[in-house]
Amino acid sequence: MTNSTGSFWITPPANATNGILTDVSGFPAPYTSVACVKSRTNLTWCQTNSVSFPATNSTSYLLTIYVKSPLPPPTNGQPMNIQITWQ
Repeated sequence: MTNSTGSFWITPPANATNGILTDVSGFPAPYTSVACVKSRTNLTWCQTNSVSFPATNSTSYLLTIYVKSPLPPPTNGQPMNIQITWQ
């Protein structure tokens, strides 16, 4: 997920203690993805399709989804959908 400067840092809402980043694109096999989150303090968490990470609103997070399939999703340039849940 990027903006015009090439990155998009997200700060959780107050009282958040956990975040979950999920690829909800729903593309068929052999599509797979890796969800990664990096904090401003340089901690990184990655897992296939969805990742849970400890969160606090005293820092911000960079969200990235990597396509792991041998070919791109069904149409090159097709938008992907992600979901971020703060708990």
